[in-house]
Amino acid sequence: METVYSSRLEIPETSYRQALNPAGLKGGDLEKSNAYAIAESSDNKELIPDQITLVIPVYNEERFLRECLESCVEQVDRVVLIDNASEDGTEAICREFAGKYPHILYIRNEENIGSVGSFLKAIQHVKTEFFATMGGHDVVGPNYYRKLKETLKANPDCAQAAGRLANIDVEGKDITKKLMPILIRLGMKYLSSDNAFVRAFGSLNCDAQASFYSLFRWAKTEEPFSRLLPCSGCDEIVLFEIQIREKTCYCDDVIFFRRMVRIGCESADRTKYMQRMVGNDFDAAKLHQSIEAFFSEMYRIVDSLGKPKTWLGRWYYLRTKFRLFRKHSEAKCFLVFNHYPLTTRLWGFLRGCKQGLRRFLSRFSRN
Repeated sequence: METVYSSRLEIPETSYRQALNPAGLKGGDLEKSNAYAIAESSDNKELIPDQITLVIPVYNEERFLRECLESCVEQVDRVVLIDNASEDGTEAICREFAGKYPHILYIRNEENIGSVGSFLKAIQHVKTEFFATMGGHDVVGPNYYRKLKETLKANPDCAQAAGRLANIDVEGKDITKKLMPILIRLGMKYLSSDNAFVRAFGSLNCDAQASFYSLFRWAKTEEPFSRLLPCSGCDEIVLFEIQIREKTCYCDDVIFFRRMVRIGCESADRTKYMQRMVGNDFDAAKLHQSIEAFFSEMYRIVDSLGKPKTWLGRWYYLRTKFRLFRKHSEAKCFLVFNHYPLTTRLWGFLRGCKQGLRRFLSRFSRN
């Protein structure tokens, strides 16, 4: 059970169905039964037009939460602030802001169910035309969501609008790599293409979280978000499916500050990250299952596109498949070496070439 606090905003609690992660789900099985939890679809009610709901899952964010809320709370129409049983002063800050701002809904879980479970609970309260999410340690620039809403309304054929992204450390210092803005802009050009295979390639080669902090049309993206999987890279899966289905527009006038509070690639750190994401019952033995679930779902999404009918589509289909094979092989190498040395990346690249060529030849031999 969760406890709901709100100063003047009354939103009825909705039911929530949670399923434990069955081992060995792959491919199409994941489409029928999620590996962790499925948020029950919201009532078929009309969404409130021209309004934004911002979902912020938090867990022990006492140090950064106040700065986060001050940067965004007046830019949106509703805020769903869900606390995953924090053990520090997070609850006091949440109650303070919920009492000060009538459009903040504060929900506190009685136990840690992971950020994925918290997110799935929170999105059941989204009843507006537009939706966004951010971490309790991140910061948005001035007019970030307002500008993105204007951009999205000017592009009715797009499902999301993204802005610029900057990385900051725990002290707020800019640590953005020089090439990252260029790569993001390049990736956004792919994501605005009319060709789904081009967008698939762009989604894999663009910083996924750069577009995860976008503004979304809820009617077009509710289904992928409600199937969020409790695996490493769950945000990439959701974005991959959304960006294959719909186009993305880009606004260069606003910026999102992503605070890098999880740096390090050691397996112990990855286990702690997964425990934060899916709950305290996660252990290192499930990390392999998590990675396999991620790539099984990514392969399924690509295959759902069917056969490309143009040479351009075939070219980007092959590049997308190769990219997935390479990332899958690198992830398997990570489980062996616990880090990403140059030899691991080279091994992953060669294995990706081998798997890609094998599947490519088998595909055409069946034809």
